[in-house]
Amino acid sequence: MQTKFSRIYPFLFVSVFFLTLLIQLGVPNLTLETVSEEFLWKDSLIRNLNNVRRQLGDRVFSEAIIGKEGWMFYTGDKSLEDYQRTLKIDPRGTRNALRDLALLDEIVNGYGGKLLLVVVPDKQTVYPQYMPDETPVLGELSRLDRVLNQARDLGLDVEIVDLRGVLIEASASRQVYQKADTHWNCLGAYYGYREVMERVAAAYPEAAPHPLSDFEIVPTDPIVRDIPRMLGFDHLEGGWDLIPRFIPNHLTITEEKLEKKQYFRRIVENERSDLPTALVFHDSFYDFCFNQFIEQHFSRTYAIHYGMVEDYSDLIEKERADVIIIQTAERFLTRVLALIKRRG
Repeated sequence: MQTKFSRIYPFLFVSVFFLTLLIQLGVPNLTLETVSEEFLWKDSLIRNLNNVRRQLGDRVFSEAIIGKEGWMFYTGDKSLEDYQRTLKIDPRGTRNALRDLALLDEIVNGYGGKLLLVVVPDKQTVYPQYMPDETPVLGELSRLDRVLNQARDLGLDVEIVDLRGVLIEASASRQVYQKADTHWNCLGAYYGYREVMERVAAAYPEAAPHPLSDFEIVPTDPIVRDIPRMLGFDHLEGGWDLIPRFIPNHLTITEEKLEKKQYFRRIVENERSDLPTALVFHDSFYDFCFNQFIEQHFSRTYAIHYGMVEDYSDLIEKERADVIIIQTAERFLTRVLALIKRRG
């Protein structure tokens, strides 16, 4: 019965779609050029179709796939091809970008600071066992592997913090990514924070990270995560929050909305002035718990999305922060390197 309905439903959907379209084309000033923006019930139709497709067992959608045990994986930004290791990199362009990164490192080292390039793995890298069998890994090396190999071949002294090993190890005993989101959860952010701050503490011992035992892990209310939201699914998922068992430092946070998109410039002043300062170029992973962990360890944190910076070297020279963190998701690594090259 379900199989029969799954065959009939697309025809019903198309019939309703074109009937609605014909009705709306009779509305004054509505044309084929504008109907996609003003189409009546558009979002509802898409949401209902995707919900029915999911209930009938479909697993492949425009921006995501549903894997085993309900795990959802984002496929945009070439992340699926990245997982299957079918993407190549431009060796010459990457080599030049890495050299520009090394120049930034020289600027930071020149005034006594420390630069870290932090790469957060995509969810399918950490949880490949939940990917559909129809999407196997085809190549030997991922783009991240190729970039790291080039950095080694060039003899780059830049400290690259590859979080794959840390998060894969943690995932054996704890869930470190949301099942229905592109991002890590607060536990995953904690393990990333601990690894990064251990690197920072090598130069600034006063910035050593808190052990996990310093936090209470508490469940959070279920919400619609980003993958169901982009597909219009009626799907809720809870998560975890890490509540400090210690008294956190008082932070004064100033956020200034930038002109482009939804991005903010975030400046955090810590009540402790004896801690190092930080300049953070980041993507959305920073906003998922990671910031609340690391900002406790810096007297001042200046954080900005890496796509909003016109000149990395200029901002670095202006801030002269003790620690420079360039944080990127695995799927955006080559894009970030290109930004550094163009704007550094």
